[in-house]
Amino acid sequence: RQSALRDVLTRLSNLKTAAAGLRDPTIWSDTQTVESSDPARLTATRTAGAAAGAYDLTITQLARAHQVTQGGTLTQAAADDVLHVAVGSGSAVDVTVTAGDTLETIAGKLSSTTDIPVYASVVNGKLVLTGKTTGAASTIAVTSDGSLAADLAFAESLTAQDAQFTVNGVAKTSSSNS
Repeated sequence: RQSALRDVLTRLSNLKTAAAGLRDPTIWSDTQTVESSDPARLTATRTAGAAAGAYDLTITQLARAHQVTQGGTLTQAAADDVLHVAVGSGSAVDVTVTAGDTLETIAGKLSSTTDIPVYASVVNGKLVLTGKTTGAASTIAVTSDGSLAADLAFAESLTAQDAQFTVNGVAKTSSSNS
């Protein structure tokens, strides 16, 4: 009889220990994880409410910004002018150029203009404009009040494109890589 009571006491003690363990909040913590088979090309972040499961994501093309490069031989502005730079359906940003401004000066004026939608630089003696936003609809348009835009003769050096990918076999596109 004592042996049977000790056995019951041992079982109750084990039950009490197990019940106390259930009070530990780490047992009930979220254990979902997110992984990428190629983290150099795709990173993923789990957000609250993500459903458990696996997703097959295949990226066939990354989104890219539009880029135009000066095609003419202009090294400095011949006359005072105003460049109007727009990307996609956004409104144009005006940049005043003074006669004698070099390509470096023009690039500096473009880069320092508030809300300009492009990055400007001089590469191999040519003015290069690269859009700050990616996607096929984000093409660069440059016009001017005088002849400066025509003298610069911008030509496309990188085509703007959307990202193309599939999620669980369903084709998708995005103007962004995020």
